[in-house]
Amino acid sequence: MPGLAEDDALFESMPVDAQAWLAFEKSALFEAVYALKPGGLLGSYEEAWFAASQLSALIALLEGTGRALPAARAFLAELAAFARRAQARGVGITLVIGG
Repeated sequence: MPGLAEDDALFESMPVDAQAWLAFEKSALFEAVYALKPGGLLGSYEEAWFAASQLSALIALLEGTGRALPAARAFLAELAAFARRAQARGVGITLVIGG
């Protein structure tokens, strides 16, 4: 779990713009990402994380960003690239939403 000193090396963190997040929450893609059951809270002004083992599924979903509202597409493309880098390193990701 991120935030514990012994686990911090296992996650990379990404701040998420609140407006981009709100646009993402309104998309059909949000429910599919939520179904992956990330840790933490997947909501505005919260923190959520995906373990390294979840990144393949997350990346596959994010590759369908055409289903998202235009205001969220840039964020989702950035998130996909971030998840790919973390996957290559064998670590999970943490999203600090609106922070």
